[in-house]
Amino acid sequence: MTTPVWRNDDLEGAVIGAFFLRGADPEVMDLLATLPADIFSVRAYQDIYTGICRQARVSGVIDPVLLCNEMPELAPVITDTGRKTWVKSSLEHYVAALRRNAALRDAEKTLNEALQKLRDAHTCEAAEDALKDA
Repeated sequence: MTTPVWRNDDLEGAVIGAFFLRGADPEVMDLLATLPADIFSVRAYQDIYTGICRQARVSGVIDPVLLCNEMPELAPVITDTGRKTWVKSSLEHYVAALRRNAALRDAEKTLNEALQKLRDAHTCEAAEDALKDA
């Protein structure tokens, strides 16, 4: 079975890398204020993004070297994100794709939960209720 296209770890890394390339410019600061960490499916990227938000809020900068010092266990991942992003102007497109992918992951989760409730139903009535709840 292949990985769905909306589970794109490289895209998530590219978003993180674009934040580092752009720094704490006004557009980035607006994005940091509106994007939740769970928009990233990769736990390491969630943690790095949380660190970026904290760094930007506290010091007004976004610096991968400083973040590596704060999060040494994630330093290899932080460094790797720089290889995934080549153009800082791509951030808007990357974030739009990230939002779309997160919505598709949420939809997949909802459908899987509904399907599980349907499969777990022990009566026809319970199965119908599971479908109505979906």
